[in-house]
Amino acid sequence: MKKGQVSFFIIIGIIMVIVIVLLMFLSKELEFDNVQPEEVEPFITSCLEQSAESAIKYLSLRGGILDAQESIIVNGREITVLRNGDDIYVPDDDILKSQLEMLTENYLKECVDIGRFHGDITLGSPKVIAEANPNSIIFNLEYPVSVTLGEEVYKKDKFLANIDTRFFYVFSEIRKSVNMIDNGMYNMTHFANMDIDTKAIDTPDAVIFDFKEEDMHAVYAVR
Repeated sequence: MKKGQVSFFIIIGIIMVIVIVLLMFLSKELEFDNVQPEEVEPFITSCLEQSAESAIKYLSLRGGILDAQESIIVNGREITVLRNGDDIYVPDDDILKSQLEMLTENYLKECVDIGRFHGDITLGSPKVIAEANPNSIIFNLEYPVSVTLGEEVYKKDKFLANIDTRFFYVFSEIRKSVNMIDNGMYNMTHFANMDIDTKAIDTPDAVIFDFKEEDMHAVYAVR
């Protein structure tokens, strides 16, 4: 076989590999495109899971506070200062839940693209209720959905996602550590005994605390 023929077959082989990889990628991207009525539940549930995980990540990185009164910039990154007026402040579980619910609803509205549905679709307003557990959060979603395709009608209004996370446990530990600081009992021994990857970094403006779990990353400042 001539050298030119060998090069030709090598080029063809490379092109075939590239085409296969692209097809595999596009198949994942289009997994829920042109959603059929019977696929509504897994589609909405997938959006709920993604939205809940995004809400957990977003809120954790802001120390559990959406509208912080104060923040500092460290290495180009904005970090929330846990403060309410003159007091050091960590949101309680009820406030954390309400913020998670609101964030999840907002992310969900962006995720559910009705253009992907095959047929006529009617959507209600999403309402998320979060249930806190030691090692997970259950996100209950009320979201009236109706899809009509020919004579076929599919209706569903309740969805559920169970997200494995120690979000509320981590924030209970944050609350304990902040109370210690507020009472003048700041001691790194307390953090060393936690079953959470924890760092405290002294800066000229504040002490930065970094609580890291596999599924979440909580960062905040105290001063």
